[in-house]
Amino acid sequence: MRADAESKAAANRAFREANRKAQEARSYRAVVLARLQNMRWFYAQPFSFLPVNTLTLFLLGLVGLRLGFFDEPGRHRRAIVGVVAFGVASWAFMTWVSELLPGHTGGPLLRDLVINRLQYGFGLTREMWLAFAYMGGVLLLVALDPRWLRRLAMFAWTGRMALTNYMLQIAILDLTFSKYALGLSVTPLVGLTMALALFVANALGSRWWLARFRFGPLEWLWRSVTYAGWQPWRVDSRGDVPAEAVVAVPPRLAAG
Repeated sequence: MRADAESKAAANRAFREANRKAQEARSYRAVVLARLQNMRWFYAQPFSFLPVNTLTLFLLGLVGLRLGFFDEPGRHRRAIVGVVAFGVASWAFMTWVSELLPGHTGGPLLRDLVINRLQYGFGLTREMWLAFAYMGGVLLLVALDPRWLRRLAMFAWTGRMALTNYMLQIAILDLTFSKYALGLSVTPLVGLTMALALFVANALGSRWWLARFRFGPLEWLWRSVTYAGWQPWRVDSRGDVPAEAVVAVPPRLAAG
């Protein structure tokens, strides 16, 4: 049993390493084929079709909305602080503590099994839970002063066009760093500067678009497919940016 598990783990590591090198090819065709092979391998893994990450985040967001975390964060400060603490603790465990766990006398299999069960079996410890710290921090700022909604409006503009911006960023980053295209290699500081510049460009572009259209292009298409009918495209006025694009302060927050 153990030998089979170790053999399978070794085979998976070998495939991922070989596939990673294949995706660094200078041929676009070779890169696409390698990515398709990776997709075929990934979806052949047990439970790969379960929407664990996406569905979990969706449900947690829905619970937070129903509880009033986003409309009235001031009433839920303690709960939000607890969510922030959990997010930081989970991220810290996966980043540092898991590396310190003692391995089995015959190898690191026991440690790998423990981490695997915590991360994938129960989903308790994951790096992505650090997002709770970011969201909780924003909610605590808004609870302290509702004017933070306008100060952070750039995030709202990009958020309303999240799918479109995501696909644009993927295309830009792929063309910038892949060897089949520009193949740039930058320092962390330059990379941070480029990331900030890309975000600002996305935010300003999103604000310009939302002043003229109700949804981002891909959001509009997704909404039309969801409702099985073409959705309204343009805003009623071509003048100022509509209130929803500027991020109006909700009445409850304004009153608080």
